[in-house]
Amino acid sequence: MELAAQPRTVVGKKLTALRREGLTPGNVFGKGMASTPVQLSTTVLEKAIMHAGTNDVISLKVSAGPGAPAITHDVILRHVERAPLTRQVLHADFFRVSATTAMEADVRAIFVGEPPSVANKTAALVAAQTAFRVSGLPALLPSSITIDLSELTALQLRLKDISLPEGITLVSDPEAVLVNLVGMRGAATPTAAPATT
Repeated sequence: MELAAQPRTVVGKKLTALRREGLTPGNVFGKGMASTPVQLSTTVLEKAIMHAGTNDVISLKVSAGPGAPAITHDVILRHVERAPLTRQVLHADFFRVSATTAMEADVRAIFVGEPPSVANKTAALVAAQTAFRVSGLPALLPSSITIDLSELTALQLRLKDISLPEGITLVSDPEAVLVNLVGMRGAATPTAAPATT
């Protein structure tokens, strides 16, 4: 995904007028660079927010003046500030990344499938957390990881039990619990599957 931006000189109270012109103020920052103010089309930015995952790398091309090539930054959209009532985009922060340097990021856990004990109504599934931290090269970092629960027979699923994409390593505590299976009232208490030898 590519986004076009321009250098920004407008600051402070004048930003309101900038937004009325259909432009959103932003900043590009990262290791080894000073924070750089930019501005870009609000309409284009909104479309990018809709389609880009939280860890997707975006090619941000900042114009450098007449006849000069644009300066390209590989970035992720780190933060979007919105007006509380109107939800209008007020500001965007872009974090510059290096294609050859691993970075940490949070990923969402998307649960699919139904454990057998939930299907037969002897247990209820309780999610303990729905996000965790991983590390990897920017181009490999997913925004979410799908976890199939259809064969879950243990009473808990921990981070150490899930498979991560190639090139991605776990940063969060591997013993952290993702989901619990809790016995339903009046039903037999679900038991973990016996250990195999």
